[in-house]
Amino acid sequence: MNPQERWNDALTPEKEPTEGALSTPPPDGASEGTGEGRSPKGRTVGIALILAVVVGIGIGYSLYSLRAERVSGLASTGREVDRGLGGGMPAIVVAPLLRDLGEVSVQGGTVTTFFTVRNPGDGVLVITDMETSCMCTEVALIVDGVEGPRLGMRGHGPRPEWSARLNPGEEATLKVYYDPTVHEELRGPVTRVVRVHTNVPTRPYVDILIDLVQTD
Repeated sequence: MNPQERWNDALTPEKEPTEGALSTPPPDGASEGTGEGRSPKGRTVGIALILAVVVGIGIGYSLYSLRAERVSGLASTGREVDRGLGGGMPAIVVAPLLRDLGEVSVQGGTVTTFFTVRNPGDGVLVITDMETSCMCTEVALIVDGVEGPRLGMRGHGPRPEWSARLNPGEEATLKVYYDPTVHEELRGPVTRVVRVHTNVPTRPYVDILIDLVQTD
């Protein structure tokens, strides 16, 4: 019997005995068919049973609600959030969001620039992937002085399985490469985008930009 059935059963009045059924005569001095003659102990036990059923239903509903909330959260983010000690939440700050490289000469070849990535949250930040808007641009993450693989535009060559983790308060460096010889005929203003994918539910990715003017 589930908690709801137990609750309904506890609230259902006792049925009168059918004709011919065995019944116990009421005690001396008590009127048959009334509550007179019931001991205080019996009434206390009945109330305690009802309270126990109510508490059980409340606990069951609370557990169901917590599970439903967790499932809903995972469905909306597409993945489970990495949490630090105390159940903290990760966060990400990238600075600056735009770098102006000025004039970049085709004859000068590849140029680089840097961005700082920081986790100001109190959970583990996972950078799950990075990509760029053009084959001429690549990005790598430097953690503890070690540079990871260069990642570029999707759909152009194999991509390694890669991710990086930053504990609360930790920083890393994004190194962006721009190669003007990929479009050596191009002259004039150029804007490229680098997208950093994360496990932060409220900010699943961050876009940073580089601006430049490509010359001879």
